[in-house]
Amino acid sequence: MKNLFILFTLALLYNSAFAKIDTCKVFTGTISQIRALTSSNYTQAASTDYGTGNWYRDTIDVVSADNTATVLVDASGKRWKRIYSGPIYVNWYGAKGDGVTNDSLAIQSCFNDAKPFQTISFNSGTYNFTSVTISTTDFIITGNKAKLLGTINVGDNTARDYNSVITGLTFSTTGNAIQIKNCRKLEISGNVFNGCDKAIYVKPEGTAVHHNGLIEITKANFFNGVNYCFYVDRDPSATWQATNDCTFSGNVANDALITAVYCNGIDGLKYENNVIFFPSDAVRRVNKKHHLQIDNQSDWVIVNNNNFFESGEEPILVQNCKALNVTGNNFAWSGQKGVYSVVKATGTITDFIINVNGNAIDSFSGNVVEIDSTTYGAVNVAGNNINYANTFANYFGTQDLSLINHYIIKAGNSLTRLAEKNLFNNIINLKSTNKAAIVTKYDVMGSFGAESYVTRSVAFPDTNKVNVIGLYDAGLSSITYGGTINITVKNSSSSNANTSNYFLLVNKATSGSAQVAVVISSLGLLNGASANHPSFKFTIAGNRLYAQPINATRGTFYFFAKSDGNVIVTE
Repeated sequence: MKNLFILFTLALLYNSAFAKIDTCKVFTGTISQIRALTSSNYTQAASTDYGTGNWYRDTIDVVSADNTATVLVDASGKRWKRIYSGPIYVNWYGAKGDGVTNDSLAIQSCFNDAKPFQTISFNSGTYNFTSVTISTTDFIITGNKAKLLGTINVGDNTARDYNSVITGLTFSTTGNAIQIKNCRKLEISGNVFNGCDKAIYVKPEGTAVHHNGLIEITKANFFNGVNYCFYVDRDPSATWQATNDCTFSGNVANDALITAVYCNGIDGLKYENNVIFFPSDAVRRVNKKHHLQIDNQSDWVIVNNNNFFESGEEPILVQNCKALNVTGNNFAWSGQKGVYSVVKATGTITDFIINVNGNAIDSFSGNVVEIDSTTYGAVNVAGNNINYANTFANYFGTQDLSLINHYIIKAGNSLTRLAEKNLFNNIINLKSTNKAAIVTKYDVMGSFGAESYVTRSVAFPDTNKVNVIGLYDAGLSSITYGGTINITVKNSSSSNANTSNYFLLVNKATSGSAQVAVVISSLGLLNGASANHPSFKFTIAGNRLYAQPINATRGTFYFFAKSDGNVIVTE
């Protein structure tokens, strides 16, 4: 009797266990097969396609629409819900990632379903699509370096803060990779861009101030063989302030084929800690231009701590830039296509501020800083280490650089205020400043104060006086001036050459008064006892300082003149 009771109990437990298993059976099959279910025997399912996944049958929900990815409706009308936490995947919506199938609709469906604060992910693979758009906010798009063959558009016709991130993708397209409109607060980081036209493109839509802005292109994006890394466009009717305060930082371009960063107007740009290469091969080098070009107008532009290599034209070219700071960069082999300055400012504004400080500038074809005659402001070029050579690697311009003069600052407008204090090598055709064709080393100290320096070699074939240097006031006017000039004269440029020193006080009191030069003190070889003795007396005529040899003094002499006060010396 006892044994029968035990057998009966075991049978009940066995049947009960199997009954429990039957009600929890898992159906395994494709998404289509799950949709075809009619039986209520299954409460869970495992899908084998569309990215695979696990599902449960929701017996309460009767309204959610089938979206393939997170909700399915079976043949009996029951809803199946994907079991997941974390990202949603474009593969759930049918994206194949095989490089052949057109995944446009699947990716767009995923983007349409994305909710704020949700991550959208691409499984590894190659996704063939043309163009998709996301307009929800607070998203993250990521993808384990999944290769995308199309364009992601961010933004619609309504300007808004997106507070979003695009990261970890590889874009391989001959078009634009990421297009932005009416979008503020977007981070683009850790992506790879291969062969794109405009890798990141701000579209010319919208005319309001700051309708695009705070675009952060940062944290090790790699640009390989792209025409432009970052391109800010602008509607012709829009203000130059349509896009504002963008950052291009910590990226590598190898190579940029035309211009690394181009802006058709921008109100604030931070361009720092990048490494930018241009091609040097004969086929691709003909199109290369600038590391940074800004047209129309800009303000508050910072270019800091970049490595800039092998630009075709000016590394930095700006138009109507109200405030430009270029600091701590390395420039090498710049302006390879012809005669191009390292930094050039154009336009018509009359109140710009440009600082070019603490850069290492090695091998360039034009000037260090060039200012067009149609614009002026204040230019401070200081603390740079400048190495110029009359020829350098990969220069393919037609101009012989040794036959033209090059300047640390060349300013076409006499109203430009200059300060130049740099270390540069002693090459005869590299000079300090050229301001409205007046050549000197020039540093303004105020309205009526300046320091200047000039070096000239002058031939004295006979006893006649010779024009040595020009004289102007601190504002480069020759109406009146006054100050001191310390002149060292040598019979050669070597340090052990014969030397004389002359300390002059010069003055032109009124526009019509006599021009006077008085030697306050002099030391050295002053009597002209030999032809190679630098012995001279000085007079002024026509706002030029003349030197006349004394006694036997003849030949070529080197004049090193430094001025203080309301007088500057020029070539």
